[in-house]
Amino acid sequence: MSDPEDCVSLSLLPWIDFKADDFKSFLNGGIKKSYYKNSAIVAQGEKMDSIFYLHQGKVKVLLLTEKGEEKLFWYASEGNIIGDVPFFHLYPSNAAIIAETDCEVYSYDRKTFLGILHANPEFADYMLSIMAKKIRVLINQVQDISFNNPTKRISKLLYLLTQQFGEKSDTGGTEINLSITHKEIASITCVHRVTATNVLSILKNEGIISKSDSGNIIVVDSARLFKYAFD
Repeated sequence: MSDPEDCVSLSLLPWIDFKADDFKSFLNGGIKKSYYKNSAIVAQGEKMDSIFYLHQGKVKVLLLTEKGEEKLFWYASEGNIIGDVPFFHLYPSNAAIIAETDCEVYSYDRKTFLGILHANPEFADYMLSIMAKKIRVLINQVQDISFNNPTKRISKLLYLLTQQFGEKSDTGGTEINLSITHKEIASITCVHRVTATNVLSILKNEGIISKSDSGNIIVVDSARLFKYAFD
């Protein structure tokens, strides 16, 4: 079996955090726009003639079904370029970009943004890197959906969250310092919300996880969680 560090290096969480801080020098070339929490920055099916720099806030990229079901692909925080996939593939977007918080973005039309890339090759390298990470996240999700049962998927997600957001808990174990709901866990791992709740209940009853006073998940038995996730 690979050690935990190897498993973490091979499995990426859906949090895109490739900040393009140097892009702030080009803000005057974009059009500033503001979006309230839960509003659509990009609608599913919309054809993209612009790309966005997320100056403030957090967004999520997800697929919506006619029944109102969601499949979350990833989150992106401020400092990231968003809307890049539909911008470059020139087809209507097959996902929606939703403001997770109030957001401020700068919009760039095709001519302006491509001009910036041509004049600044380092940003072209950045775009390739962020595209590669998104592809790897998607491949990881397809692998989980295709080959892993819900318990394994959720255990894997929780274990990886401890690596990125974990803090030592005063009551023992590792607290995942991230507000994440059962619905979000279900969406990330592509299981029904009831299934996610059932799996979390099993892990709690077995003493593998617990809840903090603030409602965050605490991983009490990291070794057993790792076994569920990767064995």
